[in-house]
Amino acid sequence: MAHGCYLMFFILSYLLLLSLAEEQRRVNLSCPSFSCGKFRNIDFPYSKRKHPECGFCLIDDCEKPVQKIQLGKDEPWFSVTSISQDQTVTLYDQVFQRHLDNRSCESFKNISLPSSPSISFEIQSYLTLFKCPKILGNIPMNFNMSCDDSMIYYNHPDDDDLPSLPPQCSLIQLPVAVSKTRNASDLFRLLTGNFSLKVRPNWRARRQCIDCPSRGGGQCLINSKGYLHCSNGIVATDSYEKNHRVNIFGFLPRVRPDVT
Repeated sequence: MAHGCYLMFFILSYLLLLSLAEEQRRVNLSCPSFSCGKFRNIDFPYSKRKHPECGFCLIDDCEKPVQKIQLGKDEPWFSVTSISQDQTVTLYDQVFQRHLDNRSCESFKNISLPSSPSISFEIQSYLTLFKCPKILGNIPMNFNMSCDDSMIYYNHPDDDDLPSLPPQCSLIQLPVAVSKTRNASDLFRLLTGNFSLKVRPNWRARRQCIDCPSRGGGQCLINSKGYLHCSNGIVATDSYEKNHRVNIFGFLPRVRPDVT
């Protein structure tokens, strides 16, 4: 009985290694790592125009001094200043920074970041603002300022103790400058257009993306419901993944238990 269990374990381990090796081979062939400008050895979830099916975030302007990145289809472009191995990317939002420099009330809108079951983005250092009607009255927070018909309330960046959000107010989270000398009383100087994002991909999506050629080809996109699909293929929902995942047990012979 023990010999049968050891044999079963060996066969399972061997087939699993074969499956992983084949998967890695397909990744390397279909979606090789690439360079763009000053960035080297970039891969999923990033892609370039030559292989848009290999990731969600398109990096371009590789021949220019400053590269740019698009975090999803039809999303705005940002200048990209760094890409780290820990799935952190540093961006520069020129439009947002211009609003800050001009001390414009247009600054106080959430930065548009795509989010779906396939990938999400999180600003690493941000400040939470309450944007409220002036007629609401005072809210117990450290700082406030008037902007057009609204009042902007916020605490010091080191103070995480926030009151409950009044129903008439909107919650805004914007990137905050990381500096020991920052002046919290000047909100336009406190915020910054240069910020880091934590990129959180669903790693199961990697296989779905590189399988696009076998599903009819085309670019790996995210539909309105947040699911992956190939532009000329089928939608890759969770049910599809369950029905098409590698099943190493299908290769195993039926083993009869030892009879003693």
